[in-house]
Amino acid sequence: MKKVLSIVLCTVMLLSLFVVSTSAAAWDGTTVSTSLKGEGTADKPYLVETAADLAYLAKAAADGESFAGKYLTQTADIDLGGKEWTPIGVSGKAFSGVYDGKNFKITGLKITKAANNFVGLFGFISATADKEAGIANVNLAGEITIDALGVDAGVGGLVAWVYKDANDGFKPVSVINCTVDVDVTLTNCAKQPRVGGTFGYAFLANIENVVNNGDVSVSGTGSSRVGGLVGQTNRTHYLNCVNNGNVTTDVAAAQTARAGGITSVITRGGAKGDEANAVYTVFENCVNNGKVYTKGQTTTYAAGIAADFYANATNWAGKDIRVKFINCINNGSVTSETTNNTVYPHAGGLGGYTYGSGDEVHANGCVNTATEIKSLGGKQDRSGGMYGSVYSPNVTSAETFKIENCISVGSVKGGCFSLKDADTALATCTSDADAATIKKAVDAITAKMVPSVRKIAGFDTAYKAPVVPDPTPTPTPNPGTGDVATLLVVMAIISLAGVVVTKKVSVR
Repeated sequence: MKKVLSIVLCTVMLLSLFVVSTSAAAWDGTTVSTSLKGEGTADKPYLVETAADLAYLAKAAADGESFAGKYLTQTADIDLGGKEWTPIGVSGKAFSGVYDGKNFKITGLKITKAANNFVGLFGFISATADKEAGIANVNLAGEITIDALGVDAGVGGLVAWVYKDANDGFKPVSVINCTVDVDVTLTNCAKQPRVGGTFGYAFLANIENVVNNGDVSVSGTGSSRVGGLVGQTNRTHYLNCVNNGNVTTDVAAAQTARAGGITSVITRGGAKGDEANAVYTVFENCVNNGKVYTKGQTTTYAAGIAADFYANATNWAGKDIRVKFINCINNGSVTSETTNNTVYPHAGGLGGYTYGSGDEVHANGCVNTATEIKSLGGKQDRSGGMYGSVYSPNVTSAETFKIENCISVGSVKGGCFSLKDADTALATCTSDADAATIKKAVDAITAKMVPSVRKIAGFDTAYKAPVVPDPTPTPTPNPGTGDVATLLVVMAIISLAGVVVTKKVSVR
């Protein structure tokens, strides 16, 4: 019996060695590969097999390699080991390739320093005039914790900046089928970073089936632009995106505080009066499940989906904001609080505040299930199940502002919306929907939320579920394959089997 137990223990040890030999080793923070396997083509993409390979991307991008027109595929789980990470790409040295994570994990991301304006796994992603770029099927986990950030950085767990050139000459960037679980915490911010659990900035991109699970918290003396998914965005299509993280901002000085479940700020949408070529920011089948809270000493904005619609007269003169919300859901509580009794705190399940004589804001089929939509302090309560405030000299134009077929629970103080200088006839919104109506609407929307099959530059990055093991027995591996670990395990099993058979025979 002792001999049998001894062989069993040896077998277990050998099996343990075999399992360990196939697991990913944590990155030591310094090792960088000198090259990648593969050719960078769609048929033979570059292979990212280890953390050192991923670090090679960061170094190569810093050295000026854009990977434009190149394809990269992750082949195994990668552990960054909690070592300080240098983002892949910065402005002027962007990553412009197509990265497919193949649903493998990247864990242990850690960033505590902001050496420049780009903080995330990827720092800066941009397509080119003739080549698309993007990321697909990445499952990322880690943390970003920075104190006393002194620059207007883009901060996002997955990508700091998803960028389109200023003259709209580049192709769009696509980010699809990604899950991000990165807690982002910024304290004592002196400037106004754009911060999101997944993206800092996203301009003219296609973002589909992206889920944020990380909490986002920003405090300091500068203005805040903080979102569960993205800090600031424009001309981007969000499809089937979900935020599960809580979003919190606390601005100490007399600066503007903004927080949104999906995004904080939406900026320009295209040239004024150019309806034929207008580019909308679109949120379609997007869901916020996280709590949103913002506090400041001046006007504050908070919303389940998008907090504020902001047009800077200097940078975007003659430009309008164009936004569409289609079948979006807010399930998270929203609170906007100001300590200044001369201003307004705006809070909405869908949007916080919109204004501008030429802006277009349309919502159709959206649902708010949250019973807590609150604006605290200030001159007047500006809270609503759909919008906190809509203010525009021309808001009575049906083509400028629409709310159609939207519903909200009945306990929100402002009903569906609180409007200023607006015609409520433009809105068809049920402000006291019953539970059955709410559930039916939510079920109809969530049933449409499926993984994306979008190709990036023709590269098939469609989500593929993990392969379920075949329940039928598989043949014993042939020891002649040269796999030493397998050979040792097989020999141990055979030896053990021989002992058991011998024991049985001896009993007879």
